[in-house]
Amino acid sequence: LACEHSGFDLKEMARKVLTGAGISYIDVGTYVNKPCDYFDYVSQSAALVESGECDHAISFCRSGQGVNIAANHCEPFISALVFDEFTAEMSVRHNCANHFAIPSKYVTGEIFSKMVEIWKNTTFDGGRHFTRLNKVLK
Repeated sequence: LACEHSGFDLKEMARKVLTGAGISYIDVGTYVNKPCDYFDYVSQSAALVESGECDHAISFCRSGQGVNIAANHCEPFISALVFDEFTAEMSVRHNCANHFAIPSKYVTGEIFSKMVEIWKNTTFDGGRHFTRLNKVLK
């Protein structure tokens, strides 16, 4: 888990949701609701995925766009902006995302809980989606 100040409250709520779902996580911060730069935290989560210590990462900011842009500049991330059940499902089924950028302005605890359940039960479809993704990753 990673966030900047405007995603702090949602990240704290996400910790409770993940714990309740029996999902372990590493929280790389921020740990206080004070202005900071999202890249400093997103890059730490990327290092955990790259090392194999984590399989996926979730980052939070106001629009989700900042952490999404930052994540897509960090190897090994394939980041998707996720804000509802449909985008949660497609982020995995069609995009094979391993980083989920969440906008705190639009996502509630209830929506986040539903997204977690979807991520747990969804797999990458492969096929034509693999072909498309492979072009982007080269």
